[in-house]
Amino acid sequence: MTTVLHLLGLPLRGQATRVFEGADHGAEVSFLVVDAPPGEGAAPHTHPYAEVFVVQEGEARFSIGDRTLQVSGPRVVVAPAHTPHAFVVTGTGRLRSLNIHPVPRIVTEWLAEGAAPGQVAGEGSRSAPGEAPHSAPGGRAPGPATSSAADGGTSPPTGAGPDLLAQAQGSEGGEGAGPAGRRA
Repeated sequence: MTTVLHLLGLPLRGQATRVFEGADHGAEVSFLVVDAPPGEGAAPHTHPYAEVFVVQEGEARFSIGDRTLQVSGPRVVVAPAHTPHAFVVTGTGRLRSLNIHPVPRIVTEWLAEGAAPGQVAGEGSRSAPGEAPHSAPGGRAPGPATSSAADGGTSPPTGAGPDLLAQAQGSEGGEGAGPAGRRA
């Protein structure tokens, strides 16, 4: 069956992310469409699969495993399966990215302290299944909490703090890494 959806018709999670859950549309892939202002981001979490971030424009500081990378678009960043990762939007412009999850339903294990099922920073309300993990930086979390559309979704109340996303040394994966970048 052919499906055509308007991007603005996808569920809005938080104030910066639209969510496509493949299982709801007969697809084997899910994705997040991010349009986030500076200071927004995702708290530390993992997935049982690799997450691919297609950074189209803007800047973000990614923490993946024990590495911190300052990335500006256009770039592609891959967070390996089971590897803790987080990001925060840096610079003065918005981050526009497509975050690909190669599964019909997004599954997330939150590692941050204070993570509460279905809560996004500043909203004070429960989120719907497939909640995108974008919120303001600076928080800490008691983890882990798990999220999937099947369990009602989990989103931490705060984003990745500066202690987890220290400024990257050098240019690995950032502006100076060349067109192909470096493997993280």
